[in-house]
Amino acid sequence: MKDGRIWRIASAAVIGLFSLAMLAGVVWLAASLQQAQEQLTASQANAQNLYEQLLAEGVEPDGEAPAEVVPGPAGDPGPRGPQGPTGPDGRDGDDGAPGPAGTPGAPGEPGEPGDSGAPGAQGPAGAPGPKGDPGAAGPAGPAGPSGPAGPAGPSCPDGSSPQTRWISMADTELGPFIPMQATVCIPEAVGGTP
Repeated sequence: MKDGRIWRIASAAVIGLFSLAMLAGVVWLAASLQQAQEQLTASQANAQNLYEQLLAEGVEPDGEAPAEVVPGPAGDPGPRGPQGPTGPDGRDGDDGAPGPAGTPGAPGEPGEPGDSGAPGAQGPAGAPGPKGDPGAAGPAGPAGPSGPAGPAGPSCPDGSSPQTRWISMADTELGPFIPMQATVCIPEAVGGTP
């Protein structure tokens, strides 16, 4: 893009210099023609004055009066003069419109890893997890101290004593009877201990 801009500026400068040279040539030619016309007019006026002076002195000049002389046809243009000196550089032209966007370049190489950031604040406690499975049973602990003595159990009435016997029991009077061992109060007269 920069090379194109330089080329445009250089082309504009060359065209501008060429135009200035042409304009300078036209101006110089017009000035030369104007100067020649003025010189011719002055020469004719001077010749007319001399002609009139001669007539006033009684001298008859040879030839026609300068005022009656008709200019002849213009001659051929003279040879082209040498090229004049190069004029000063013109000012820079205005910037042109931006050109179309170029093709995107290839991706660059990955940069170096940055430094690790500071540790973040501790987050809130999570929800309790599910209850775990029961663990294996531990070994049996040592025996505890003996408890206090319980209240006295029921006692047999006077004249009876508690004895363990095999007896037949039933929920009804007619049975069925089931033999079982039980402690019962047996009267001493029946067989209990006196």
